[in-house]
Amino acid sequence: MVDGVRRYRTGGVEVRALDGVSLDFARHRFTTVIGPSGSGKSTLLHCLAGLDRLTTGRVYLGEVELGALDRTTRTRVRRERVGVVFQGFNLHPGFDIAHNIALPSVIAGRKPDLEWVGEIVARLRLGHLLHRRPIELSGGEQQRVAAARALAGRPELILADEPTGNLDAGAGRDLLDILRLAVDDMKQTVILVTHNVAAASTADHVVVLVDGKVIEVVDAPTVDDVNRLARLSTG
Repeated sequence: MVDGVRRYRTGGVEVRALDGVSLDFARHRFTTVIGPSGSGKSTLLHCLAGLDRLTTGRVYLGEVELGALDRTTRTRVRRERVGVVFQGFNLHPGFDIAHNIALPSVIAGRKPDLEWVGEIVARLRLGHLLHRRPIELSGGEQQRVAAARALAGRPELILADEPTGNLDAGAGRDLLDILRLAVDDMKQTVILVTHNVAAASTADHVVVLVDGKVIEVVDAPTVDDVNRLARLSTG
């Protein structure tokens, strides 16, 4: 992202959700974006995914400038190259869990890597849920399915918006472990947006976002860095 600004109006007031953000996210690395509520984290993720458009500035996916694409092409690029874990899950209510996990690959016309899908299902403890429908699952279970769906097609970029927010500590660790595995073994790129500063210890890079501005970027964060960033990200 280069000089990214995202403005919108609410209640007659202009809000700068992103205020001149320039970031270069390394390929095949795990980056965590942390910051308080309202800092622009989700807006950043949506713009990186091509789900929202910057007011000014540019977003690149590799060599492709997303803002220069029409909606149809942007959707196709996102479908082929990006996996998104949404806060709201966005599972298809008419499909069982197995079909929900496979859905992005089916839409993109790709054959799933069954070995990798099996690894994800096992690590996220979803095997006993595959023939249920989303309405039969708890919020935490649906969150794990949403993560599995984003990972299953092995997209080059995975964007995750607060994916541990609905999970207990053990399930949260399992999810972070599988995201780490996706980077280290599958050579995917992960950008994780979160309030959970502890997740920063899993990452290769940590970005602190406050009031739509990048306050600090730390490579290879240590425990001391994580504790300091926790204070920064909460003001």
